Amino acid sequence: MEQATAIPDSTPWPSEKPKPAPVIEGRRAILKTTIDWMTAFIDGKVGPEHVFSRDYRLTTPDGRTLTRDEAVASLIDRQGLGEVSFPFESMLIHGDAAIVRGRLIIKTGTPSTGKTTTYAYTNGYFKDHGVWRVVTTHLSLLK
Repeated sequence: MEQATAIPDSTPWPSEKPKPAPVIEGRRAILKTTIDWMTAFIDGKVGPEHVFSRDYRLTTPDGRTLTRDEAVASLIDRQGLGEVSFPFESMLIHGDAAIVRGRLIIKTGTPSTGKTTTYAYTNGYFKDHGVWRVVTTHLSLLK
């Protein structure tokens, strides 16, 4: 009969293995890119040109598809928006591509007469010459 071999206590379980450094750095870079352009949206400024790919497309809740220039113009023309937040929900990285999902919450009006509109967003990214760029955004109206 064969004797069982004990696993040393220092051997990590598969779920405890640390993530490789490139994945962690990729997550940080993508989060920074997301925060940069969403902050530009909140501040009513045009997002940094380096954030959007030349072929960027925004799909709106009503099904329209906007080019990068049209999307940037819509960021500029954001009169009447009140408080805006964009809680992050999940991120998936595979090589030079990534998907980020979250919520975009826009509150307008006064606290007593205000309205809250919530969208689900999905951003697609690709890594171009070492820089993560937003390729596509899809917005869906939740409430």
